Amino acid sequence: MPANTEIAKPVPSSGEQVTAAYPIVLRFKGMAPDLMHRFVLHDGRSGGDLSHVDLAATRENHVLHGRPDWHEKVKQRIHLVRHANHREEIRAQLAKHRIKEAKRIRLEGPSDPWRPSKEGPMREGILTVHKSFFGGVGRLEWDVKKVEAFRQRALEFLKEHFPGDQLLYVVAHADEEAYHLHFVVAVWDEKHSVNRGRQMVLQPSANPLLANYEHAQDLAGMAFTDLGICRGERRAEARREARRKQEVVPPPRRHVPPSQWRTEQIVKGNATANRMLEDARAAAGAVTAGARPEAEKMVRKCRKRAIKDARRRNAVMQKAERAVQRQIAEAQSALVETQSALVETRSEVSAQQVQIDRLVKKQGEIHIKALSVIAEKKAEFDSLRTRVREMKQEVVELSSEAEAERTQVTVLRAQVQAEGARVEAAKARYQALALGLRLFESHQIGWESLRPDEPRQLVWVQAGRKPTPLPKIVDDRLAPAKSLLELIIELICQILEALFASRELAVVQDVEIIQQARVELGLEPNMTIEDVLVRRAGEARPTL
Repeated sequence: MPANTEIAKPVPSSGEQVTAAYPIVLRFKGMAPDLMHRFVLHDGRSGGDLSHVDLAATRENHVLHGRPDWHEKVKQRIHLVRHANHREEIRAQLAKHRIKEAKRIRLEGPSDPWRPSKEGPMREGILTVHKSFFGGVGRLEWDVKKVEAFRQRALEFLKEHFPGDQLLYVVAHADEEAYHLHFVVAVWDEKHSVNRGRQMVLQPSANPLLANYEHAQDLAGMAFTDLGICRGERRAEARREARRKQEVVPPPRRHVPPSQWRTEQIVKGNATANRMLEDARAAAGAVTAGARPEAEKMVRKCRKRAIKDARRRNAVMQKAERAVQRQIAEAQSALVETQSALVETRSEVSAQQVQIDRLVKKQGEIHIKALSVIAEKKAEFDSLRTRVREMKQEVVELSSEAEAERTQVTVLRAQVQAEGARVEAAKARYQALALGLRLFESHQIGWESLRPDEPRQLVWVQAGRKPTPLPKIVDDRLAPAKSLLELIIELICQILEALFASRELAVVQDVEIIQQARVELGLEPNMTIEDVLVRRAGEARPTL
């Protein structure tokens, strides 16, 4: 925060007693999504102006809301919304049968989900109060209770007035002169129209605090009143009142960033230092004016001494010059030797150059042969590539034929499986029918009624016992052909009954004749033939 923030005294209304003495500082600044990294660098103390930061206290900075990778999440959401808005606009145009317009929009591609502006579609802000409120400069002089109360109230204020997902990130900085909160806000607004459909846009003015900064200052002042913090001076209202009264309008207060303020202070300090330096020079000139004669005398003495020293240095220089001339002569003789060696080297180089020319010529011939070979190989490769292309086409055709045959085989396999299932079912019915007929033939099952009032059905027959329902194991084995078996056994029984009906009638008639004969002969109902013969023999025996 700026080091030159002033403590403005609140102006009491009539009948009010002011208890708050420190104005709340709430500022907003535009932020473009592609410049979020600047905020991240400042927050991490890895870039920007850090001359006012106590890096030893940076560890006391704490994230109060959001995630450290909030900026990456914002970029991801913007990317998704750009494409969603693009698809929705195309859908809306197609719904209105605007095919050409939809095609044009598709070719243009997605656009940023916000209106172009100088400030950008997002907002970063700072919330603080003058360092005197906390107790002084730096955390060592702060009142811990005031810092904690301000932190809690500030976080509640931000969460209340930037609800939902509008508040992206809040961090508390304790490594500067005054305790303060930095925060980032992104307000998404949903708009509907016939031409563009449902569009999600970044629109700061959708939040009342960002739409009207004076309203934001009012709410902030009310939120911190019980902590001894009030709303700042109403300068915008004062300028409007001056315009209404046609008075001199005070200039709007300009926010000075900390780095700029420190630069201005340095410039002022340099100007003051330069002024003091000029004053010192003037004073020194006045002092030296009185000492000029003595200084001239001293200069004459120094000049004589300098002449003697110059003559002595001249003799030394001449001696050194003679030594240099000797070295030059030696260097010239060495140069002659070097030139002769250079001539020999040039002859060797000429011989090597001839050899190099022969090698270059030979390399050219090899290069020509290589080019011809490459051309032949390229022609072979082209023919092979053509052949491979033809073989690929044949493979594609064979694959399609194989796929058709595979489909046909699959159909035939399904038909075979279905036919096999039908054969298995017919076999099961045949086995069940054969078993039932064998059991019926062996008189183990019969076609009778279990009760007089019930119809006939297949029953289990045991010698000397009443018929019973079929056992479960027998019924399960006969189930595949039970209905057909019942029909066959029923037909067999009907045929047998029809065949033996006349015999049964003759037997009944014979029984009736025998009963009549018994009555006529006076035989008892329970007498057998043996009893009748014994009786006849007794009647035929003569009496004495």
